[in-house]
Amino acid sequence: MKRILFLLIVMMGCFAKAQSNFTIKTINRNTRGITQMNFHKDARGDFRVRIYAKCSPKDCDWGSFELTKDVSFNEYLKRKKGPYVPYYRPITIKKSFVTRTVTINVRKDDPFRRFRVDVFSNYKDPKRKDKTEYYIMKRQ
Repeated sequence: MKRILFLLIVMMGCFAKAQSNFTIKTINRNTRGITQMNFHKDARGDFRVRIYAKCSPKDCDWGSFELTKDVSFNEYLKRKKGPYVPYYRPITIKKSFVTRTVTINVRKDDPFRRFRVDVFSNYKDPKRKDKTEYYIMKRQ
């Protein structure tokens, strides 16, 4: 009973933290992919994320995307093995040459402090191989 009460208190705290403004940055300074993600509420009150990736001379802005909590989050906590579970529904980013699916995962033992962001890139050019990359990020 104490364990269930503890989990409920932790989860309530996580949900309250999840809907505030914050930034996460990659822990790998030499990344060639996503460098930073800014989470915020827009003027209408929708929760959004703005994604930045490595470019030169400054990072590229991939855009701002609406976030929706994954309804299966509580089930993932119980059943999914491994330290990370998806918290938001995947984001689809369509460009002329690639469609990317971005999944934001939170660390079970350190929620909303540590994240793993998975990016699946589906290239339209048949000569280019699709790829999956992940980025370990932490809250600033």
